[in-house]
Amino acid sequence: MRLRALTATDPRAVGGYLLLARLGSGGMSTVYLARSGGGRLVALKTPHHELVAEPAIRERFRREAEATRVAGAFGAAVVDVGEEAVPWLATTYLAGISLQEAVAGHGPLPVPTVWALAAGLADALAVIHRAGVVHRDLTPANVMLLADGPRLIDFGIAAAPGDSAVTRLGVAGSPAYASPEQIRGDRVGPASDVFSLGGVLTYAATGKPPFGDVPVHTQLYRIVRDEPDLTAVADPQLREFLLLCLRKDPAQRQLRQMRAQADWLPPAVLVDIVERGRAAENAALPARFRPYVSADATAYGRRVSRRTILAASLGVAGLAAVGAGAALTASAVNSYRYPWTFAKHGDTRLAAGKVWIAVASDDLYVLDARSGEVTWHRPVREATVDFTLTVVKSNACVSDGSRMSVYDVNTGDSIFGVDGAAAAAGDTIFYQADDGFDAVDIRSGAQRWHHPNLSGLDPPTLCGDVVAAVEHSTGLVHGLNARTGAEIWTYATGRRVGFEARLVADRSRFYFGSGGNFVALDALTGEPSWKVTGPAVPPVLIGDTVYIGAQGGTLHAYDAASGRQKWAFPVGADDDEFGHGTHPSVAGDMVFFYGSAQRAFAADAATGKKVWERMADSPNVPGGSPAVRNGVVYLIGSDALTAVEARTGKEIATRGLADYGEATIAGDGLIYVQTASNVTAVRTIR
Repeated sequence: MRLRALTATDPRAVGGYLLLARLGSGGMSTVYLARSGGGRLVALKTPHHELVAEPAIRERFRREAEATRVAGAFGAAVVDVGEEAVPWLATTYLAGISLQEAVAGHGPLPVPTVWALAAGLADALAVIHRAGVVHRDLTPANVMLLADGPRLIDFGIAAAPGDSAVTRLGVAGSPAYASPEQIRGDRVGPASDVFSLGGVLTYAATGKPPFGDVPVHTQLYRIVRDEPDLTAVADPQLREFLLLCLRKDPAQRQLRQMRAQADWLPPAVLVDIVERGRAAENAALPARFRPYVSADATAYGRRVSRRTILAASLGVAGLAAVGAGAALTASAVNSYRYPWTFAKHGDTRLAAGKVWIAVASDDLYVLDARSGEVTWHRPVREATVDFTLTVVKSNACVSDGSRMSVYDVNTGDSIFGVDGAAAAAGDTIFYQADDGFDAVDIRSGAQRWHHPNLSGLDPPTLCGDVVAAVEHSTGLVHGLNARTGAEIWTYATGRRVGFEARLVADRSRFYFGSGGNFVALDALTGEPSWKVTGPAVPPVLIGDTVYIGAQGGTLHAYDAASGRQKWAFPVGADDDEFGHGTHPSVAGDMVFFYGSAQRAFAADAATGKKVWERMADSPNVPGGSPAVRNGVVYLIGSDALTAVEARTGKEIATRGLADYGEATIAGDGLIYVQTASNVTAVRTIR
């Protein structure tokens, strides 16, 4: 949304938020760009002054907040809700432009972009419909285009969860994109949003709504009686999809999930998004703190590279001059924003649209992955280094190896817990109890079976209908029927085993290292499918390949089915630098990994031939693997996150960190960086 100056009648602050500019104004409310006391940008909505006294206005804002929360990552996160005499709603500020602005300013979108838009909006509608919410006002003005995908906004007339009026009577929504049932005053359900989706996508592809730019009464008549005009939609598959959405009978409309196969936005639109984001960031800062470039290349009091300054200084003309590279440059500039930083250090996981951070003080913090807002926080025993996390529907299973607790994902309410080494799979928790080995229902904790006389087991691993675990004192691997607990087989390693015997599994085999050997066991029989000597550290299984980072500085790749060594990559690291913590990332036909505290590598996944090597410059070997998204690899070093081209290793951009990076996790449009003092979300380049 384009920024407009505040008027003489606009307030200067609402609910402790300083208003900076107008983002837009509709029939019932005005939306402002605002800044919190901590400097955070928000979009703050208030009703028009003459409507404040209406009894329904406060209820409308309450329902809008509830419906907006349901959209999750597909909308704008709710930051705050005002309960004062004048109600207000603050959501995260989305640095983008509306679909209406994009088409009005740059013309109809290319067909691949329309398909990508369709995929994103279909996912968003599926999420809100599953929660019982109907948007009821899906229009080009209420679809925001961001560098990492579309967002749904303005749930002002949506039917919220728990509202008895989810399929309420009455006409609502913008006439050009309203469904026939809205216009007739019939009950409105999810199919109404599907009809509006067809209209929005038609506008994206042609620049016009499906029933023409005509007076409102003519539009309403055509929507109810006539067929849509799709003659300007050249792509036959897209036209067929739009016709499915725009059928008159709600029961015949189809909303299918799809996968975008193309680049997201044209360069000109990306440049527009970058400029809007830059304007908003500049408005958010007092003048004395606004960015500047000095002779010694200092910004915000911190020395930055000339590459960073060049990227941040490029204007529209500069970006346009890059030609075909403009889309990448625009995205790169936009990525130079920290959506959020959580100022606590801890082991980090990503699941269910949330970031899970276990801090050293035995506290577990659960954050919204998009906004960084703390969803809930619990002091728990399980919040230790190297905790495991399994999310099954609405249940989160958190374990530190000695206890597993089950929480409600959204509220943090404790459901139940079990003592012992445990693992969750499907709808069952398998764990080492005091007097044997047990399986319990993940929802209720009710016991499903108990196998006596098994003790000292590692956290178990599931493969199909077989659950297996290693008994350290005897070196036996036990395979049990996961449904009944009956023991099917045992495999003897012949010696006591330690950390290196941790199991991983695919659909047919268990894999583990023990005593200088690495073994693949058939899940049904427990017989070795293959065995190799040498590496004996926990493996990483990706696709049809087992990767083992062995002491001595070599990464081995084995075919999972046959045990044939595909390749061995010597990285030249010291024994104490390489091995246990080294995990590769695989993207397409390439594999990426850290070889030591100073080097990162890319190799051909089929042959192991080195493609490129870069200095990583980290005080310790980074944990886990490099994050990879859309042809870009994100490498952490002593005080920076560096984005490089996956194919060439050429640096694209560098972002400073507060201290040395420890690990990265790739999310949806964000990279989460764990450092020695915090967890920070950084936007992806593409």
